[in-house]
Parts: sequence; C-alpha cells; structure tokens
Amino acid sequence: MLRIREYRRVESLEEAYELNQKKTNRIIGGGLWMKIGDRNLMTAIDLSGLGLDQISETEDEFVIGCMATLRDLEVHPGLNAYTDGAVPQLCNRWWKHLWKIWFFRCTDFICGTGLLCGII
Repeated sequence: MLRIREYRRVESLEEAYELNQKKTNRIIGGGLWMKIGDRNLMTAIDLSGLGLDQISETEDEFVIGCMATLRDLEVHPGLNAYTDGAVPQLCNRWWKHLWKIWFFRCTDFICGTGLLCGII
C-alpha cells in the first residue's frame, strides 16, 4: 500500500528540486510504479502546476514539456504542419514503440539548471 504523509503542489522547479533531495520524498506523476509494493512517502511532490505539459514552438525548435501526452503531440497544429501530418500517424500506428519515449519519469530530466523538459 502507498502511504503519503504530506502532499505538496510546488510552484517552481527549484522548490521541486529541493524537496526531491530527500530519499523519502518523491515526485508523483501517473503513480503506476509507486503503487506496486509497500511504500511510505514523507512528501509527494506534484509538478502539475508548472506548465510542463506545454508544447512551444520557436523558429528553430519545438520544446516539448516532459508531462506532454501523446495526445498533445497528436493534435498540436505546429507539429502537424511541420511534419506534414506524420505525428498523428505515428501516435496512432506506432504507439507500441512510442511509449518507450515517454516512459522516463520527469525526475530523470532534472539537471543542474533545474530543467525538466526535453527538446526535439
């Protein structure tokens, strides 16, 4: 059973990073693997208010937040235009392979600068 003592919805990446330094604290998202086994968490850290599910576009790149879903990719007009409709086809046909891309936890992307997003 998963037991959580405190739930914190953080307001910044820095706050999330600091809270995540303790081994008894965890960033939550989905929670599938956290529910397996017997776990006691001091603090569950929620990143959902940080806008990490956004997809932004510049002249040179698309910046895809680590919490963006395959559906977000599928319906993004800029990605569809840039790939000439290939992204929705990939999401629909090859989802069995694409899940590996999104399997990484958001915490895997925290680096010294506090970035949590991947760039494509």
